[in-house]
Amino acid sequence: MYFDGVAYQRGTRVWTIFLTPQQDLLPFSFSLSHNCSNNVVEYQSLILGLEAATELNIHQLEIFKDSQLVINQLMRPRRLEIAPYRLSTIWKTLEDLQKRVDIRRRALQFLYYNDTLFRRSFGEILLRCLSNAKAAQAMSEAHSGVWGAHQSGAKLHFQIKRMGYYWPTMVKDCMDYERSCKPCQFHANFIHQPPEPLHPTTMSWSFDSWGMDMVGPMLELAEENIYILAATDYFSKWAESVALLSGRKEEVADFIESNIIYLYGVPRCIITNNGKSFDNKFIADLFAKFKLRKYHSSMYYLQANSLAEAFNKTLCNTLKKVVNKSKKNWHEKMEEALWAYRTTHRMLTQATPCALVYGVEVVLPLEVQILSLRMVVNEGFPQEEPCNLGCKSWTHLTSSGFKHDKDYWSRISKSYNKKVRQCSYQVGVMVLAVKRPIYTLRKNAKMVPK
Repeated sequence: MYFDGVAYQRGTRVWTIFLTPQQDLLPFSFSLSHNCSNNVVEYQSLILGLEAATELNIHQLEIFKDSQLVINQLMRPRRLEIAPYRLSTIWKTLEDLQKRVDIRRRALQFLYYNDTLFRRSFGEILLRCLSNAKAAQAMSEAHSGVWGAHQSGAKLHFQIKRMGYYWPTMVKDCMDYERSCKPCQFHANFIHQPPEPLHPTTMSWSFDSWGMDMVGPMLELAEENIYILAATDYFSKWAESVALLSGRKEEVADFIESNIIYLYGVPRCIITNNGKSFDNKFIADLFAKFKLRKYHSSMYYLQANSLAEAFNKTLCNTLKKVVNKSKKNWHEKMEEALWAYRTTHRMLTQATPCALVYGVEVVLPLEVQILSLRMVVNEGFPQEEPCNLGCKSWTHLTSSGFKHDKDYWSRISKSYNKKVRQCSYQVGVMVLAVKRPIYTLRKNAKMVPK
């Protein structure tokens, strides 16, 4: 046993620490109600330590102290007059002294009056303590009773506390009760926080993976092209698109062969949605012929193929601004919109798609009309020198584009993952399973569950 004490102006404090043979520590701290000197405090700490040892039924005890005066007096055979240390009935029934101290501290917050237990709140208002059965009744009435408003768990806890009731686990119980309410689950707002961290798709070279999507119908006119089939390379952001009349599977297969495989080689995979134009036996045979991998985006989360969706938005926004008033010539302006997209600087790669694919920026009409610096400089080089510079430039652009792409997705993932709300489920946990079609015709939508 180690003991010590200190006296200061506002009172005295004593400490006692027991070290068990298993090297466990049992610390105790006491406050004395009267002021005394430092020597008296050390004697009081020794006495309280001996009383605690008696309560713990310790039969063999070694005492350590840096004060020779106290130790020498303890070694003399003498009888110690120890004042009785009175404890309440509930304190004596507990075996763990730490729990005794905790109960004694918390007991000051409670009041027993007329056979009813009350708890003092922060505003010095007495809250009636409820049993488990009455707590369940209070939550049921406050949440879904005659005057209940089906509040959230936090508001339900605040409402019950305002009415003057309390029990130790009321915050957790109110949250669990609100989660188990079926009407609240059916009509609750959607949780837009992502349940999983972001898993970005990072490619190492051009034309390794493509994202495909069908846009339309643009204009429903007879004998006119009304669909756009678009494909975007995941690394260089190079895009290919074609106007289609009906978007049949034969047209999709011809686009994959003519505009992707025969121009840029066989890719590793192509990502599409679950539309009938992409998910059929005809397309499956084509993929098996060239040993292509086909991945589908989730039906309930079409944004998984985000690159194709982003290009579709850019292409449509560009076509809106260049078509005539009748908007019938949109398919004639599509090549111009494609060229504008390919020659536009992409923030993701810090380069244009043309530069990443061909290793050099394309010559724009303005550079011919008003000679730019590179047009003037290239005229002074020998014929083979621009080719050597172009090869070095392409190598640098490719490595730089990969680095910028990786850094960009690293920043996006860091920002996205801050909003993640992890969801984990164990076997036996009840969950609300929603089974519905992707697109629904909502009639009387104000009263229909979400």
